[in-house]
Amino acid sequence: MLTTDSYLIALGIYLSAGGFTIFFVYRWLGGFLSRRPQRVLTAVAAALLLTPAPATLGADTWAPALIVGVFDLLFNGGWAAAQSALLNLAAALLLSLIVGILLSRGRSA
Repeated sequence: MLTTDSYLIALGIYLSAGGFTIFFVYRWLGGFLSRRPQRVLTAVAAALLLTPAPATLGADTWAPALIVGVFDLLFNGGWAAAQSALLNLAAALLLSLIVGILLSRGRSA
């Protein structure tokens, strides 16, 4: 059974791993891309990894929207079950593109 403490520990581990992954994606993309696409793609990676969604309908726990959306789409009732998670993810991706483009404006060095 998932307790509050174990849920918070798992969430902290996931957020830490996501943060490190985003940092390494940013550094890796910097090796062969200019700053503008590097920042935009890093923002998209952050949205894909860190956007939350309720794990199930009416749940108090949250999980990554990409995982919830794919699993609900494939195994839990199709589009009707996955719609909220995937729409949250789509909104986060759109926002991340806008933020990435705005952050990449200005100096490219």
